Amino acid sequence: MFQGVSETALAVSFKELPERGWYIFVGVLTTIAGVVMLAWPISSIVVLSIIAGLWLVVIGTTEIVWAVNVRREAKKVERGVESLARGAVA
Repeated sequence: MFQGVSETALAVSFKELPERGWYIFVGVLTTIAGVVMLAWPISSIVVLSIIAGLWLVVIGTTEIVWAVNVRREAKKVERGVESLARGAVA
């Protein structure tokens, strides 16, 4: 909650801060989340656990897709290098 209040105050006081609107938005959102955590601590822990678990599944899925794409691209590069090597030998 303190982080949200301080981030909002910082963004409001520094007019030349780039992306100032986003800092204000995130600061207000963090402050609201802090108030909710204080009001309903047990329910908040359950919700945060579920969100963290879902976030880890999303990150894992994204990394698997990324790894498959990198492997596919690496094979294309390998084939290209092999064809260049064969062309240089001939």
